[in-house]
Amino acid sequence: MSAETFHRFRLQTAILHKITQMLRASQLSFAPKAQKVIFIGHSSASVTGNAIATHYPTDFDAMLLTGYSYELVTAGVGLLLTLVQPVQIQNPAKFGSFPLGYLAFGSRKGKRNSYYAADGSFSPALEQWDFEHQDTITIGQIYSAFSGLQRADAFTGDVLALTGQEVAFFCGPTGTRALGPQSCGKGDASIPARTSTFYKNARFEYYLAPNTSHATTLHYSTPDSIREAHQFLARRGY
Repeated sequence: MSAETFHRFRLQTAILHKITQMLRASQLSFAPKAQKVIFIGHSSASVTGNAIATHYPTDFDAMLLTGYSYELVTAGVGLLLTLVQPVQIQNPAKFGSFPLGYLAFGSRKGKRNSYYAADGSFSPALEQWDFEHQDTITIGQIYSAFSGLQRADAFTGDVLALTGQEVAFFCGPTGTRALGPQSCGKGDASIPARTSTFYKNARFEYYLAPNTSHATTLHYSTPDSIREAHQFLARRGY
């Protein structure tokens, strides 16, 4: 199956829905029957969770959606500045055998400007390691994933939108720090807070990680973000 086909958004949604059904029905040989199912996603995976909550609203009891909001700015500029390219060119030793359709970032600076906040908010050594050990994205993932940004009015579970306060792709305004500061806004007027309109019948909370961009768990704010996620689940009885 090609990268374009396998990573199309609707197929990923259907696969995760099926796995969740099997998990609840004790049909997975490697896992016990699940009494509660908590979905955790980041970026496009959070959008996939959004879509499952829209189309299969009883699949999950709770969702932790990181690097996400209900709004996707024009991320094309940010992606272009990462010099996204075929993986066979970016790292032939690692990805030379991959079929066409798989992509990786060619510019460390470009990725840093779209995934990280200002210098001093993260470890440069970790940022370098992140770039040098990056995995792949696909053409199908890029052109189809964000179709999942939809209202999930029938979902009645718990939702935490945990997002960096300076997320370039989901808040902007331009998708990259190379073109100026990026900001999600502040407090209840922020874009992540207004994401509650997608989950009007859910128990919705948001958390803005300060001095943090799209690489949510690769900034110095990470311990506080993880603590907030656990506290959210505890508040909701999980």
